This record gives sequence, structure tokens and C-alpha cells, in this order.
Amino acid sequence: MQALTAAELVASAFRILSVETRARMVALLKSGPLCVGGLARKLGVTPAAVSQHLKLMRAAGFVTSARRGYYVHYELNPEAFERLRGLADHFFEVLPPQRNSQGCCCQSTCCREGCHADRDGGDGND
Repeated sequence: MQALTAAELVASAFRILSVETRARMVALLKSGPLCVGGLARKLGVTPAAVSQHLKLMRAAGFVTSARRGYYVHYELNPEAFERLRGLADHFFEVLPPQRNSQGCCCQSTCCREGCHADRDGGDGND
């Protein structure tokens, strides 16, 4: 199995977290561990629905679980969110365009004759 690229990892994580119920679950779990029943009551959904969402979130590593007596409590996995933050920071980092020796950011042959921005009177963003 091939390793996922950073873009694929970010897309997969955002796909999981983009569901409103799961985003609300993250917000609730930021306050501390909760069981399925507690999450269901606070979210206004069935325990079965919460279980299905938790199954996906556990598979992605966003939540962990611990049995406490009869109940299983779920909590956020901070390391998973730190990894996602690092990937997202890198993924969304916008760098200024690289410029060649003539100061042009395009890779066109126009730079041999003078930049198209100078030639056309534009800003080079055409």
C-alpha cells in the first residue's frame, strides 16, 4: 500500500471533519471525555448515529476510547490534531512567486524579449 501524500492526508481529514455533527462532536470533546449517550443527548441525535461517527473518527485517529465501568468514554487525540495542524499549515502556506533574473515570475520565453508585464503594460498576472 502506498503512503498518502500530504494533500491526500489533508483532504481525508477535512472530509471526515467537514460533517457538521462530527465538527460539533470535536467541539464537545474539547471540554473532556464523553460517552456515546452523553454525546447523543448534547447533539440531539441517536446513540447509533454517534457510534457511526465515532467509528470513522477513531479510524482516522481523531478520538481515542477508554472503558470506564460499563461505559466507553471518548476523547480527542491531541497528537492527531497537531499532525493535522502541521500538514494544514504546510499545505496552505502561500509563498511569493519565484522570480527569474529578469524579475519575471512566469516560465515563458517572453523573458528573453522582455517580460510580458512590461510589454503589455500589465502586472504580469494574465
